[in-house]
Amino acid sequence: MISYTTTTEIEKPIDQVYALLSDETKVNLWIKGLVKLETINGIPGQVGFQGKYTFYENNRTVIFYEEITAVEPGRSFSAQMDSDGLTMEGHTLLEDLGGSTRLGVQQKVKGKSLFMKLMLPFLKGMMRKRQEEDFIRFKQLAEGGLEVPQTKAIKGGAIPWVDQSGG
Repeated sequence: MISYTTTTEIEKPIDQVYALLSDETKVNLWIKGLVKLETINGIPGQVGFQGKYTFYENNRTVIFYEEITAVEPGRSFSAQMDSDGLTMEGHTLLEDLGGSTRLGVQQKVKGKSLFMKLMLPFLKGMMRKRQEEDFIRFKQLAEGGLEVPQTKAIKGGAIPWVDQSGG
């Protein structure tokens, strides 16, 4: 298992940052490679929500399944994400800095296979860097400096790209 923490400061009030962070219709603007989010069960942003995240990068599709495990509205939430090779437990916390907001995510990542368990220490830097890049895009979006999607739709992706039909 590996763990890491990523933080950034955003020059917007905590309520605006939490609202944007919780807006599933804009998540593809700041998470690299995300092309589709499907609701499997529940309500986005609430405990028990289950979603399917489809990423397309380096000419391959990767799918993660997420379940929201805890929520403190306006302040924090926790989730577990599973893919074929990994299980990730994340805790997102927002801190009010009096007009600006500190956004932090603590990740714990476990490999499912022996190969992935052995590879995780080598992948830690890449995973942290990727989350930092996503945070840069989120900060730009929150502060008004990012207006265009950073991802491409695949196989006839439609607007809105969020599919709440359940699959």
